[in-house]
Amino acid sequence: MTQVKVELLDAVLRQAEELARAENVPLEQFLGTALSHAIGHWHREGVRPAPRPEMTRKAFLSALDRALSSGGPRAYQFRGVPEGSEG
Repeated sequence: MTQVKVELLDAVLRQAEELARAENVPLEQFLGTALSHAIGHWHREGVRPAPRPEMTRKAFLSALDRALSSGGPRAYQFRGVPEGSEG
């Protein structure tokens, strides 16, 4: 596996911490699982988030809201690492 450094909005991090705590998994595992599920969903649905260096915080939150409301993954429903995703 490869480790990466990411920057998250404070509100997103707080939500992730709460959900990881509720699932009784480490935050890093929760984030990795949530990201894996989101990418898998986007791949299956043909969604390709376009790089937008000019994206504002408001635009990012709007895009995130659209992605989550499109029937995408709800990470808090998952328990542990999904089958077949071990590095």
